[in-house]
Amino acid sequence: MIWLDHGKWQKLKSILFGLFVCIPAAGLVIFLHNLFVDSQLFGHELKVDGVVTELYVRHSKNRQTPYAVFSYPANGKIWTQHIVNKEHALMVGDTLTVVCSELDPEIFVRIN
Repeated sequence: MIWLDHGKWQKLKSILFGLFVCIPAAGLVIFLHNLFVDSQLFGHELKVDGVVTELYVRHSKNRQTPYAVFSYPANGKIWTQHIVNKEHALMVGDTLTVVCSELDPEIFVRIN
């Protein structure tokens, strides 16, 4: 018979719990979130044009990430979003075409 010290047994239980409960639960949540976003975008889509209003760079430990802030009209309001400005491709005043949800305009996908 193998005797496990209490500390090792607790670690084993924690690892097994993580493997068989936490990881599948997290996967299910991510899957359901993606399903919801897809249903919002492609069931209630609204194509709008947004204008870049601001550029900034966020600094973290060893990297700098450029962002662009753009605004777009939807449902009688102006919505503002921040996106990563890869390779500094966007400039202030540029126009972006996005598909957003009619029910929740904060859910969007950039087209161009």
